[in-house]
Amino acid sequence: MNEPGRRPYARHAHAVARILGTTVWELWPARQPQETAPQTPTVVPVPPVLLAAARDALSRVDNLDLGSASPTAMAMHLGSLSSALRTVLDLVDVSGVSA
Repeated sequence: MNEPGRRPYARHAHAVARILGTTVWELWPARQPQETAPQTPTVVPVPPVLLAAARDALSRVDNLDLGSASPTAMAMHLGSLSSALRTVLDLVDVSGVSA
């Protein structure tokens, strides 16, 4: 069962491990899938003024009545939201964090 390059069928491996009172990975450690370490998010401090502007722009877009808003109003709200998002993304890029 431990010949190089050979691996048991999954059902046989689990049956053998159960009989021996161990795990498949203890019997065949080379077959254990490599776990990827979870990435810890990097916290980028956002200046309060920028955070307030982004929240304000998002609030205006959220409260926009698409049925009655003029194209000019929609464009202005979308522009302010776009600007706030661009500024946040620029801040993240400068901090060396990949977005």
